[in-house]
Amino acid sequence: MASQVDSAAVYTDFSGLSALRREAKSNSPEALRKTAQQFEAIFLQMVLKSMRDASPGGGLFDSYQGKFYRGMFDQQVALTMSEGKGIGLTDVIVRQLQRTVPLKDRKDSVDTQAAAVNNARPPELRRDPSLTVQSARAPATPPAPVAAAPTAAGFDSPVAFVRAIWKHALHAANQLGLSPQAVVAQAALETGWGKHMLAQADGRPSFNLFGIKADDGWTGDRVAAVTTEFDQGVMSRENAQFRAYPSLEAGFNDYVRFLRSDPRYQAALGGQAKPQDFGQALRRAGYATDPAYGAKIRSIMEGDTLRQALASLSL
Repeated sequence: MASQVDSAAVYTDFSGLSALRREAKSNSPEALRKTAQQFEAIFLQMVLKSMRDASPGGGLFDSYQGKFYRGMFDQQVALTMSEGKGIGLTDVIVRQLQRTVPLKDRKDSVDTQAAAVNNARPPELRRDPSLTVQSARAPATPPAPVAAAPTAAGFDSPVAFVRAIWKHALHAANQLGLSPQAVVAQAALETGWGKHMLAQADGRPSFNLFGIKADDGWTGDRVAAVTTEFDQGVMSRENAQFRAYPSLEAGFNDYVRFLRSDPRYQAALGGQAKPQDFGQALRRAGYATDPAYGAKIRSIMEGDTLRQALASLSL
């Protein structure tokens, strides 16, 4: 019967570290090296995933299935790259373990090897050493989402954007009788998932997530910006003044007041329009001049980006 160590050559063995762990505890040099190679492969997979995440994506043939199989391919590539000499991380792990406490005297070889991988990383990429492999892989209680504050450059990812605004979107949706996903989708469209939020002259964010303009009756702060408008299907660019708020909460509160106070938008509120038709109802009421405004909001609501960001709220 073949050794479990010899079977660690396909991507599915990423889920079989327990077998390597048992053999590594036997103080077998072969098992030690194979386990170190497995952690080198995990590190390489993290690098490949970071490269994938940094790419623009969204191609014509991009799909959830494509991403799924690309992930499996990257896992296999990582394992293949770690075979033989690899990138040298395996040798670092093995040397560190051999010149410290003997493997047979270690309480948990997997956690120790994870520490070796961590120490081999650049300082800015190291994890908190108090987190073991086991606790990082399967925490007993999921931590509450941490909402990142926006900077002048906006939020760095859709996940960070959704985490920051979700509680405000829930409150606004409850007051307006809307789906919170519809509120988030509109904010995502207006700001490019928070990356293009209007900034004030001193660089502070305006917290205007819904493109609400500052009319003559607005007495608060303002932000000047160039906006795209459509007149009978013809696109043009014009300068406009937009409202600015001191916080996300203030921005959402004004969004609720703005919609509830104008009779034009009542057909879009209170569940009178289906959630997926919310954007189209707003456009018909005059909220936006873009003929595709409703279709864009619906596309975001039904897209993978919002689905994955919402799934991260429970992590």
